[in-house]
Amino acid sequence: MELVAVVKRECETCKLVEPVLAQIRAKAPLALYSQDDPAFPESLGGAADDTALERSWQLKVETVPTLIRFEAGREISRVAGWDRAEWERVAQLPALGAGLPAFQPGCGSRTQDPGMPERLGLAHGDLKLHSRRIDVADAEDSIEVAYDRGWTDGLPVVPPTPARVLNMLDGDAKEGIDAFIEKHAEFTQRSMSWAGRSAASTTIEAPRTAPAISGAVPSARSTATTSTSGLNRRIASAASRAFG
Repeated sequence: MELVAVVKRECETCKLVEPVLAQIRAKAPLALYSQDDPAFPESLGGAADDTALERSWQLKVETVPTLIRFEAGREISRVAGWDRAEWERVAQLPALGAGLPAFQPGCGSRTQDPGMPERLGLAHGDLKLHSRRIDVADAEDSIEVAYDRGWTDGLPVVPPTPARVLNMLDGDAKEGIDAFIEKHAEFTQRSMSWAGRSAASTTIEAPRTAPAISGAVPSARSTATTSTSGLNRRIASAASRAFG
């Protein structure tokens, strides 16, 4: 059995369970990760540095503290926040946290901060964006850059940043690729013709990047495309069925 706990200093509940973590470590293997300060908790000699949030993202932590039990490398159970009965069940240890309240809700994980799921997904996830990227200097106006390159008719646009495109692709993954293509068949077909693609080789890149640059002319939508290596095979199969 291996136990993993994820905490952060800026959480009163994480501070509350510090003596409980010490109890557990005295009796069982415990890997401890801190999202904001590896010196915390001091009484345990600190924690592994997870300020980059890679481990928290891999563990799908949404609330801290989170305690997870693994057996033979497989997750068996977890608890978020402080609940004495649940911590005793997950840790398989009795009499934890004597003198503490029986329950106290946890705090939001830093992985749930605004924009963080998209950034972590790009950094550590399976979805990778492979479109041609165009860097815009801080001193430049992205709307003016789009107009100067002939991508728009002068109306304001929203730059299709990697995080915005991934956010739309993530919604499609939840909806289901087949359902997405069926729902947006007409727009997908037009996007393919703009990009010079056949139905058998298309991805959902164009119809999901184009809405991010509202006001773009058709030629720009075919230029600003984004593909996902992990989904290409499934998407191509679904598109073939939709348009074959």
